[in-house]
Amino acid sequence: MPLVFIFHGGGGNAKHIQWYIGMDPVADKEQLITVYPQSINKQWNDGREFDQKIAFNDDLLFINQLLDTLVKNYSINTKRVFATGISNEGFFSIFLSYKMSKRLLAVAQVCASIPKKIYDEFYPSNPV
Repeated sequence: MPLVFIFHGGGGNAKHIQWYIGMDPVADKEQLITVYPQSINKQWNDGREFDQKIAFNDDLLFINQLLDTLVKNYSINTKRVFATGISNEGFFSIFLSYKMSKRLLAVAQVCASIPKKIYDEFYPSNPV
């Protein structure tokens, strides 16, 4: 089945975005899996400049390991993995499109752009 990572925004949490976005009924109807990861300290390390407590978090590793676990335990179509989010989660989706371009088919970000810190090196190895 296709998988969609839906990330919460800065200051938010997974349970709130799951309720707010209302994607689960769509996922049931369209037969896809939705996943709502929870960040540390309610903030994703999304490629922008952050203080040490956020910059220290290896959220890229976390999402890669989470995806590995999901693929191992569920019937995931690894060619149809997506990410989405608004604001901090949108920045994080863009960051993942750069760092995980071999694992993500597409991202849909809202109110976010390529972070200035990674803009000059933003060349995903695969189109996303």
